[in-house]
Amino acid sequence: RLKKKSLISDAAATVYNVEKLSSDNSLQVSEVDYIINALLSEECRFLIVSGPTGVGKTSFGSSIIDMVLHRGFPAIYKQYSLEMYYLTSLYKSHTTYAERLLSLVKCKVLMLDDFILNSHQDFELDCLKELIDCAMANKTSIILSSQVVPDDWYKELARLNTAPNAKLQIDAIIDRIFADPIIVKMRGES
Repeated sequence: RLKKKSLISDAAATVYNVEKLSSDNSLQVSEVDYIINALLSEECRFLIVSGPTGVGKTSFGSSIIDMVLHRGFPAIYKQYSLEMYYLTSLYKSHTTYAERLLSLVKCKVLMLDDFILNSHQDFELDCLKELIDCAMANKTSIILSSQVVPDDWYKELARLNTAPNAKLQIDAIIDRIFADPIIVKMRGES
């Protein structure tokens, strides 16, 4: 995609390109190093990358994944709605479901791209909460990229999930994600 006035304007940009970014609307190399070190720490951390369509959220998150891999740590990229579709379809098959959850958190960093963009699967909240809990137990950090503004995540999850216990699950999910996240808000046009 063409990324005009975005944080990362080069379609093939990686974290190695950060030093070329302008100082008024960008992350510096030291800030990117801080993010990577936080994700690789001995605890589960959340990196939230938000912004409008086409500003480079996926490129930025993928660049972080690239740097994690270059440092010798395992990392996985998944498209959120496809992974939730897969997990919810396995949900009642306890052995296969558990194996899938564990396969996602074997890495040090897991990226879930387009978070909450198409959320509405049965058992999705169950799967998301269990995925986060497994990640926390295994000290796997999670990158969440989303077009939805983080302040609206609770409202959006509640709108899309009307199960009787949904509000309690959403509270638990939001509490875990927002306990101590690193938030990168990207600006620009598509």
